[in-house]
Amino acid sequence: MLADVNVVETVAHMMSAVHFFGDVDVICDIGGQDIKVLFMKNGDIANFRLSNSCSAGNGMLLQAMADQFGLPVTKYAETAFKAELAPKFSYGCAVFLDTDRVNFQKEGYSKEELLAGLAQVLPKNVWQYVVQIPRLAALGTKYVLQGGTQYNMAAVKAQVDYIKERVPGAEVYVHPHTGEAGAIGAAMETLRVVSRKKTSRFIGMDAAIALNYTTKNDEETVCHFLSERVQANIHRRPAPRRLDQPLHCRIFL
Repeated sequence: MLADVNVVETVAHMMSAVHFFGDVDVICDIGGQDIKVLFMKNGDIANFRLSNSCSAGNGMLLQAMADQFGLPVTKYAETAFKAELAPKFSYGCAVFLDTDRVNFQKEGYSKEELLAGLAQVLPKNVWQYVVQIPRLAALGTKYVLQGGTQYNMAAVKAQVDYIKERVPGAEVYVHPHTGEAGAIGAAMETLRVVSRKKTSRFIGMDAAIALNYTTKNDEETVCHFLSERVQANIHRRPAPRRLDQPLHCRIFL
């Protein structure tokens, strides 16, 4: 599609958060399948933690629990806020959390209480189990929460409570367009580059929407760079512009 800019995802999230909130200390992006925590210093990324191999602290965990009760994830917070108490889940692996769920159900806890309990353990999973940052106070006092999981107000409340209990004087903000934060950052960088160059290579929205491609996944797409045989999905567009895009091979990710 002849994109004008290649933007690293962490940088896109940083640009978006800084645009809306100025000088921040920590940016916590929790998506459906991964977690990115950016540690800021002097307006730039000093360090970061990324996890995309464990579902213990991301939106998929909440989605799976909602599915267990036949509940749309959009109703998660509304349901969880009806609970008057919540069981204490052990933070850690999602498999163990599901074992806790089964045991708590046998003990008579309602779905409202179980959903509330899981939301409360989410911050521990994010900061202690996945990101492994137990002392939040050392990171600063201004936190921004973004990513699609932050649409879940039960998850947001749990995170705000967790941070404020551990960081005296903490300021915790939720991005106003939390699910689109990274896209906004990428758009900002694109606008900056295109404004400077006075031209764009982008083929246009109409052409992008009308884009045709085929997907191939067979013996010809096996990656031989690894000792294990890994198949890649190859997406091709017709000539004259052809896109070969492997999506599931670690060599390319």
